[in-house]
Amino acid sequence: MLRHELGRDVTFTDLVSEPLAQIEIVLKAPEMVQQIAETIDLSLVPSVWGVEAALAARYLAVEIGQNALTHGAASKFQVSIKAHSIVLHDDGEKFTLGDLATATGARGGARALQDIRRFNPNLVVSYVRHESMNITTIATTNALKEMLVDHPCTVNFYGAPQAVTAAMEFVKVHSECETVFLKPTYGGVCYSDLYSLAQALKLHEINGRDIALVLPFHSHAMKELCREIIPSIRIIET
Repeated sequence: MLRHELGRDVTFTDLVSEPLAQIEIVLKAPEMVQQIAETIDLSLVPSVWGVEAALAARYLAVEIGQNALTHGAASKFQVSIKAHSIVLHDDGEKFTLGDLATATGARGGARALQDIRRFNPNLVVSYVRHESMNITTIATTNALKEMLVDHPCTVNFYGAPQAVTAAMEFVKVHSECETVFLKPTYGGVCYSDLYSLAQALKLHEINGRDIALVLPFHSHAMKELCREIIPSIRIIET
């Protein structure tokens, strides 16, 4: 249908804002597992992301759904899919990605999250608690810019003192954001920006937060400097 409307072949850019699938899952096992798997498999995600990335996302989505059912006492679980993201909503008890990774006896969910971070660097997983909902987003870095436009845990920054201070205040105020995305205001960063960021994190005592620095273009030396002076933050390459 979209191809007919455009009058040409559909590209990834065309699909970025198009909803590919949305379903509210019946919270019963094994029906829930089957529904989550089929929703992702029958969308265009395997074609757009690649089979391995789509499978990794599916495994994690299933584990999060099972946790919502068995541990979180959720009454609903929703999967929303676009070309660049899979968003999981449930109304269960608060359960962050950190909880998933470190829970006593953690097994399937922790391994699914670990495997995405280890074997799929082109995928980014984030969590926010909003209006009594757990919201987990699995996104591809191929269109991270589009995903971050309306992501509630994204803040722009550059090296000027007032800009870095504003970013730190955002991190502190938005405690519901397990992951905060720092997006360079002007598209990239310079060395001075990284030193300013490192100083601000120390000054504002920002500890124990998952802060992801989005670097759309950068050199190997820039990445190494970031790891050297700000080892506590993650680098997301787009």
